[in-house]
Amino acid sequence: MILITDETKNDFFHSVELFCEKKSAYISLDNRGVVNVLCKNAANRAWRGMGRFFDSWEQALAAYKSAAMKAMIELAQRKLSE
Repeated sequence: MILITDETKNDFFHSVELFCEKKSAYISLDNRGVVNVLCKNAANRAWRGMGRFFDSWEQALAAYKSAAMKAMIELAQRKLSE
């Protein structure tokens, strides 16, 4: 089960925050078509990274091994492409 905890949309980007199986992520799609995936884990909390940027949804899916992250990216793709 995936829970969408927040959604934001403006002139520049559309984003969602998701939670699934103890994993949390922020995923956005900007107006140029760039996908940003930020896995909110301990490394992110320690280093405050900006996440990873991808030119396509396929690249984003290929970059993660976790079934939970893949499921969240797939849901975000459907939600952000509306």
